[in-house]
Amino acid sequence: MVANRYVAIAGGILLLGSCSEPSVVSGPTPVIPPSTRTPEPFDASTEPPDTTEVAFDWWKQGAAACPPGGSLEGAAPPQGRHLRCLDAKKEPHGPEASWDDAGHLLSISRNVEGRTQGKEVGFYADGTKRIEGTYLRGLRHGTWTEWHPNGKVFTTGSWRSNRPDGEHVYFAADDRELGRTTLTAGNGRWVVWDPAGYRRQEYVYVQGQLHGSYTEWYPNGARKTEGQWAADARHGTWTRWDEQGRQRAVEQFRDGTSVGTWTWWDERGQVSRIVVYDDGETIVDLPHRNGKPLAVLPGRTRCDTKAGLEKVAGRQCVDRVPRVPGLVMIGSFADDRGCMLEGYLWDCARRNGAPRPRDVLRRAGWAIATGKDKEDLALEYLREVYFAYEGSVSSQPDRPKVVVAADGSAVVTLWLQEPSDMDDSSSRDLLEIRIARNGTVRQKKLRTQRDD
Repeated sequence: MVANRYVAIAGGILLLGSCSEPSVVSGPTPVIPPSTRTPEPFDASTEPPDTTEVAFDWWKQGAAACPPGGSLEGAAPPQGRHLRCLDAKKEPHGPEASWDDAGHLLSISRNVEGRTQGKEVGFYADGTKRIEGTYLRGLRHGTWTEWHPNGKVFTTGSWRSNRPDGEHVYFAADDRELGRTTLTAGNGRWVVWDPAGYRRQEYVYVQGQLHGSYTEWYPNGARKTEGQWAADARHGTWTRWDEQGRQRAVEQFRDGTSVGTWTWWDERGQVSRIVVYDDGETIVDLPHRNGKPLAVLPGRTRCDTKAGLEKVAGRQCVDRVPRVPGLVMIGSFADDRGCMLEGYLWDCARRNGAPRPRDVLRRAGWAIATGKDKEDLALEYLREVYFAYEGSVSSQPDRPKVVVAADGSAVVTLWLQEPSDMDDSSSRDLLEIRIARNGTVRQKKLRTQRDD
């Protein structure tokens, strides 16, 4: 077998495997062409804002505060933290209120046939107003105002049908004006200021939709994020930095869908993770250590793309395992329990039965993974490969627990929920799974819990 090689290049990565062609997770990352999405005309309501208010302490009236035929859901403190009225169809209809854990009122609002309507008021813990504005059929519509904790106005501006429209002004806690932005009929550049007094974000709106460049800053003025919007969808390359100006992530979108190679770097400037997407599907997920991938990287196959895999595997139960490049679990559908394991694809070659644990874990980098990488890999292997279509790892009654030993082995304790069947009865087993450093797996049942 030819040794796999990893080469970092500008704009992406190049993964060379046991064949002469680079794999599908190769670079440089292709340039995403401009989006063909264009904002639709700004179709905002011309209705006046609905300024209907609810009583500050409406819940003291009990169910009588609800519209005729309504009922209460939840409870006010000390019994609960959220209370609202429901109509006969159990849709939110009437007043609503929420509190924090200490019993301080956080917000009061009103619903009409399942959507927020009229004035909503939010509060700080001391009872002073934090935010106030109006909704029309679930959308921000009218004037919205926010306050600093000291009671001074932070920002005020107008909205139409959930789009900023008109003038928005920002103030510091000492009444200094920080900046103002005017959007006309949903068009313009909107600069958002932080209550701490720094410029935080800058958007471009076209026809009431995010469309154009986007920038976000840290309090020290350093860039945090840059990217492009296309008719309210992320598009093209998005880049993120830390406060010291070091590049920490590059992401790719096509009309809101994750595509291409996403790369993350650590504080030393070394690659910490690479994820490759094809039309929103995760193809490969590669954690790195010291700038190199943990996983063994196979050569290129037709199954590396979403369309190619569908041609090979058909429309059966198909589950790609991103942490194990080249592995796809294949199942067949059974009416009484969903999918049953039928086989798997290994570098696009179909094989029967289940893959050998040592082969899978070796390719995933089990022997060299440490700490949280090893814990995550153990759980992902058990969920997506070892127990594929045989049950689901449950967080009830206890969450899975992974203990990594000094010799590189791990012990996993978890509850496995068996697949549901036609008689609606089910059970779960508490299992102890030992994964040796060389990838061998041993399983022991500790007890069974039945749900009758």
